[in-house]
Amino acid sequence: MPPLILVNYNFKIAINNGNQVIEFEQGEHDVSDRVALVAVEQLKVAKYSHSSSKSDPTDPTDPTDPTDPTDPTDPTDPTDPTDPTDPTDPTDPTDPTDP
Repeated sequence: MPPLILVNYNFKIAINNGNQVIEFEQGEHDVSDRVALVAVEQLKVAKYSHSSSKSDPTDPTDPTDPTDPTDPTDPTDPTDPTDPTDPTDPTDPTDPTDP
């Protein structure tokens, strides 16, 4: 199955040993592995589509990762208001400055 990419910016690429140039417009496109690599990795004008079997290898974080520090529901996040060990929580029973 060819990669499915989501093009954010129009771009042109040479195919057939440079004998033909094609232009990809914004939107989803089924492309060859070479076109996907050039568009995503080199030109950075597209991303792998989430409906594709391939995932974006440049994405360092997994959106379902429970230990992701940017996840607002992460229980170890110090800014989480429901975290009982949050040092800024005025009702924290372990806080020595709590009246």
